[in-house]
Amino acid sequence: MNKKLRIVIITMGLSCIVKPLVESQDEVVGIVECAPRNGVKAGLLREFLDFIKNIIKWHMNLKGYAKQKRIPYMLLDKNNHNNVSEMIKGLNPDLIVVFSMSQLLRENIFSIPRLGTINLHPSLLPAYRGPDPTIWQYADLMLHPGVTVHYIDEGEDTGDVLAQSVCEISLGEPLERYNQILQSHGVVLLRNVIAQLRAGKAKGKKQSRESSTPRSRLLKQGESRCFIQWKLWSVKRIWHILHGLNTHYDFLVPPKFTALGMSWRIGDWEECKENHIPEDIYIENGKRYIACKDGRIRLYMRFSLRKLLRNLRKLF
Repeated sequence: MNKKLRIVIITMGLSCIVKPLVESQDEVVGIVECAPRNGVKAGLLREFLDFIKNIIKWHMNLKGYAKQKRIPYMLLDKNNHNNVSEMIKGLNPDLIVVFSMSQLLRENIFSIPRLGTINLHPSLLPAYRGPDPTIWQYADLMLHPGVTVHYIDEGEDTGDVLAQSVCEISLGEPLERYNQILQSHGVVLLRNVIAQLRAGKAKGKKQSRESSTPRSRLLKQGESRCFIQWKLWSVKRIWHILHGLNTHYDFLVPPKFTALGMSWRIGDWEECKENHIPEDIYIENGKRYIACKDGRIRLYMRFSLRKLLRNLRKLF
């Protein structure tokens, strides 16, 4: 039962699970990349901007990585589930491993492997089911989030749990560091589960159909501007969200020249009696602040290349 497993990976981009699985003792026989939500064919300018972004990040995309490793690759979109199903059947995998998908996997795919299909989810299920647990865990001031490896079934993150790991983050943890912490825990957890599956010792535990939290849905376009409840939430809670996520969401009224890449940088916070209306941005003694109900947060202006590229992408 300890023989090498044949694994198919389904993910988006060159995610944290790809290289560890390809370099493991098992054999990755196929890679399926899930197309982004509402994906559209890129125009020449958008392709150029993506090319520049990849140079800045200095990494290879998933398709190029699969080609380099001589692993069969296929893109999964909402119209070609049957084609992907046939491809995977031909690869005869023992296991499918999923992380970061933009859509629910259909039964004609997740039922193919003899050992089933497992998913790495960035929360402690059944809490924070859904496609975007991160922003909702920040909003709830969750400083002990976690990761879950579970079987995929017909529901959304409802399959039997194989393993979980609790993580610890700091107040205001930047999203990049937050992801690193959860992903490092997740990769270790995933390796352990695969070893148990290889040895025939893995046992899933049914999870409650009810969750203690609402579905972790994606924010709609423009919704981030009204996401923070300024009149209800404490300055500590708001600072945690802003310091962690502000470079990825437009929570605040944008500064001048935002189209040219100017954005807010979040400074320190303090509890104090605040005479300004919550969410008001004001200047005092030459310093810029945003008011909260029980304190204030220091703001700075800075140039952000990420912001500039994102604004250019919106135009094309």
